[in-house]
Amino acid sequence: MAAAAGSTQDTVRQLTEQLPRFLIDRGRAEDRRVVVLARSIQRHIAALDAWHDLPGIEQEVPKVDLVLPMERPLYMPIQRVKLDSTADDSAGEADADVSELFSGMNVDEGTLAGQVLALLEESPSGQASLATVLDRHPLMLGLAELLTYFQLRRPGLDVVIDHDHNNELVYERVDESGHTVATVPQVTFVFNEGGTAVGEVEQA
Repeated sequence: MAAAAGSTQDTVRQLTEQLPRFLIDRGRAEDRRVVVLARSIQRHIAALDAWHDLPGIEQEVPKVDLVLPMERPLYMPIQRVKLDSTADDSAGEADADVSELFSGMNVDEGTLAGQVLALLEESPSGQASLATVLDRHPLMLGLAELLTYFQLRRPGLDVVIDHDHNNELVYERVDESGHTVATVPQVTFVFNEGGTAVGEVEQA
């Protein structure tokens, strides 16, 4: 029994000593095989490099336009405002209160000013009429938005109102079908540098 046990231990010891060498040799053989395959692929690619008319497959990859929920403005219901159209001789034109025109909706004056300044930067003369601005950015909030253009106050922007010349502006009505025609004084937006308007206002 002792001889058999010793023989078994010798066999286990020999296998233990030979196993690492076997694994190392097997790994080297696999590395050589990978190198041979890689070089074979390179040779095939080099052989096909001169062929430009090989058949291929074209597939259009679908594109999804993502719009985050927080990027969508919240819905603001527009409340119709009843205006008193009766003339009041006791109040002068300068004292007229037009605040009720804006109470039913929120007009972003900063956005309108940014649109105007962007057009002025594109204009060689540094000027743009209100009609030109509305051609690029149509009115979305009707009369309230139109009147806001008359009151824009931003650094680098002058609003010149010519009461001797009028323009007819057509815009879609808010919350109902149809269009409205408004006759307003001619308005010209002028780019201002350091408090001085660029050039003279051009007459349409």
